[in-house]
Amino acid sequence: MRCRHHRPVGAVIAAVAVTLSACGGGAATGAAPHGDSTGVTAGSIVLGTTFALSGPASAYGVIPKGTQAYFQYVNDHGGVNGRRIDYRVLDDGYSPPQTVQLTRQLVQQDRVFAMVGGFGTQQQMAVRQYLNDRKVPQLFVTSGASTWGADYRRYPWSMSWLPTFATESKIYADHVRQIAPGARIGVLYQNDDFGQDYMTGLEHGLGDSARQIIDREPYDVSAADLSSQVARLRGSGADTLFIFATARFAIQTMVSAYRLGWHPRIMLSYTSAASTIINAVDRAAGSADATEGITSVGFELDPGNPADATLPGIPLYQQIMTRYLPGADQSNVFYLTGMSNAYMVVDALRRAGADLTREGLMRAAASLSESSNPFLLPGVVAKTTATDHFPITQMELGHFHRGVFQLSGTLEDTRSTVLALVGS
Repeated sequence: MRCRHHRPVGAVIAAVAVTLSACGGGAATGAAPHGDSTGVTAGSIVLGTTFALSGPASAYGVIPKGTQAYFQYVNDHGGVNGRRIDYRVLDDGYSPPQTVQLTRQLVQQDRVFAMVGGFGTQQQMAVRQYLNDRKVPQLFVTSGASTWGADYRRYPWSMSWLPTFATESKIYADHVRQIAPGARIGVLYQNDDFGQDYMTGLEHGLGDSARQIIDREPYDVSAADLSSQVARLRGSGADTLFIFATARFAIQTMVSAYRLGWHPRIMLSYTSAASTIINAVDRAAGSADATEGITSVGFELDPGNPADATLPGIPLYQQIMTRYLPGADQSNVFYLTGMSNAYMVVDALRRAGADLTREGLMRAAASLSESSNPFLLPGVVAKTTATDHFPITQMELGHFHRGVFQLSGTLEDTRSTVLALVGS
């Protein structure tokens, strides 16, 4: 059970309505803004993104659909300071070279005002220098790599929004040290900066106990399956398994482990801890026991989790889905992830004012104090300052029981931890 004070449903809908009213209340004057306003007209704002709509991370391809749905909702309620959002999404297939090519297309041909919500650590890092050289906002990237906040001085035009992978894995490390101090640890991780960030946090969290990691198994995103890695992890004698993987590979790992009769204590990265993914594992394994007791963290609502049904952001989410994505699977949390990101984009655009410039947008993004995002867990606040570019740092540990993610009821704020980890 969550030990919280929940905002009433009506209060959340009203708060969003007030925000949208403010977005539409100041009609654009058409006067030339004092700064770079590429992609902005009196009536529209052109935003772009690249996403893995196909390829090994295509499970996340519905995220920009949720983003688009929220933007449509905003447009139908007056837009942002009188301007409608024109959102353009291109499929990079989770391939950094494609990300580079398509980002150049959006910037040079489509002349977007900003790139928002772009997906993937390696993919977005591949275009970060390009966008910063041209002073194009790369805002609220869908990646939890520490570099987005740690390197803000070098890349002032880039910002992520997710909790950092390193602090997430430190939470798991602290948990394992508490409940199983003698654990024999195996780790499966993606062989790039995404996976390495998790490893850094894990080793930092374990401290001297890092010697208890008895097997580390990397995988490449081009891998057909991970059965050999899972077999080696099982053979190592590990009784605790950390899975730092995207959806497809996390599913393979959990199903393979169950079929081998191996039932370690599992710590699962939030990137793959959605109820839809857990249900897919149980179906493939033929048993709900396949995911029983798995530990992860949460920071946003999950419409596929019955425990979240009474939280006030869900009716708004359902309303938007029914209106703009009829027939879509509303239980898929990744649609909601897209809306959560879009809410932050709209908030930053609104705060930047009617005299909209790229410089103004980044100033607004670096001065957030957002407690009203209806798609985040109650109590989660998105905060940034000129020297702190880690918007979301609060997470809540939980466990899956019979396919339902049960949170502990206590939010853990990792802001001081992440700042210490990155040396800010």
